[in-house]
Amino acid sequence: IGGNFTLNCAMRIAKKGYPLTIITPGINKDEIMNVVTRLGSYFDQIILSGYPPFIRDIIDDGGKQGIEWRKMKPKLFFASESLSEEFRSYLYDKVNINEDAYYFSSMNLYGTADAAIMGHETPLSTFIRKLFSKDRMRSRNFFGTDYVPSLNQYYPMFKHVEIDSGEVVFTSFNTEIPLIRYNIHDKGRVLKFKEMSGILDNFGYSEQETQNITGRPLWHLPYVCLYGRSDSTVTVYGLNVYPENIKSALETKELIDIATGKFVMETANRQNDQSQYLVVHVEVRHGVEITSDLEKMFQNMIIATLRKENLEYNHLYQSIKDRA
Repeated sequence: IGGNFTLNCAMRIAKKGYPLTIITPGINKDEIMNVVTRLGSYFDQIILSGYPPFIRDIIDDGGKQGIEWRKMKPKLFFASESLSEEFRSYLYDKVNINEDAYYFSSMNLYGTADAAIMGHETPLSTFIRKLFSKDRMRSRNFFGTDYVPSLNQYYPMFKHVEIDSGEVVFTSFNTEIPLIRYNIHDKGRVLKFKEMSGILDNFGYSEQETQNITGRPLWHLPYVCLYGRSDSTVTVYGLNVYPENIKSALETKELIDIATGKFVMETANRQNDQSQYLVVHVEVRHGVEITSDLEKMFQNMIIATLRKENLEYNHLYQSIKDRA
């Protein structure tokens, strides 16, 4: 749904007369490399659009195949999950996006299948995230977390956003079925533009200085900060992995006598290449010896169950194989 919606928006932009050509190869990597290799040199720049981990794969694999991203002046358009500034910097280094263009060379979209576009990053929100990323103590004091949440400016004329018991609740005026105080269980916080201006002051930057640094005007819009899902669902490569998926794996005949059924899951990024992976912490029954073979058995059963029960994951696995 999100991909089709974004495609439709891009097509409408093109129909207005902007010099935009759209190609939709999906997650077929061979087709993507073929398109970029054959057509990339004919355009002033290319925009890679997709889930953050998948865009990383395309950039890394393309470089190994001889694609010279630096010559194509790429811009990056993300959706479906948050990303760290370390991840953004990693990709910028790969495609030669320099510091002067840092704040307007990529954008992460906050959207839902329920209500389409909710908000998106702007140069100002990226600038503020980068400031907090360099000062984790200040970030912890302000956001109450050990990580910097995603920051998205939104349009109050289209979406009315509230926080109820720590969760984002929105009312949408521009959808086919009006959504009234709709809760998708994203944990978050709403901030007025003045509050973000106060953050700039605390870091020692005026609005004019910030505008000069980011190279773009400041949008006087409110912010919604996202901390993740409150129902323990995690996202891997932009797709949802539900607690029920893992629970089913632990209840298979191979594992039910070994695992207690208690587990915690999260996503993480490897330091060397920022590739994303799923981490599942599983509790085993008393007396069970933990070995590498046992860990491998758990891994295989979880993957097999995900492929069986989660169609999005199975499609991803067929595309990227062992990296899933």
